[in-house]
Amino acid sequence: MGKIKTHGRNRNLVLGICWAILLFGLFSAQPSYIWSGFLLLNLYAFWLTGTDKRSAKAGSFRIPERSLMTVSALGGALGMLIGMKTYRHKTQHAKFQYGVPAFLIVQFVVAIAAYRYLG
Repeated sequence: MGKIKTHGRNRNLVLGICWAILLFGLFSAQPSYIWSGFLLLNLYAFWLTGTDKRSAKAGSFRIPERSLMTVSALGGALGMLIGMKTYRHKTQHAKFQYGVPAFLIVQFVVAIAAYRYLG
């Protein structure tokens, strides 16, 4: 099996687990699960950024930009942004410079709405 297929399957598994935890928290009105889901998503995004940076330096398999943006859009924008700053990775790409902060703003608005809904 190719590295792209394996990466895609693993990415989808991690996203599915994180979102299952998050949605369980939302439907059971337990904020700790919601925050746990977001925390896991952001840790994963941070890890992906660092992994891609190390791969770029080593000249090996790279994580597709599409995957990085997907994880960012689905809840990992803060982790991606911190990873971009920490590893100095993807900071010169316009889609990351503007897309990740835009996703982060949307995610904060959703988080505030969820807090008010549950609160």
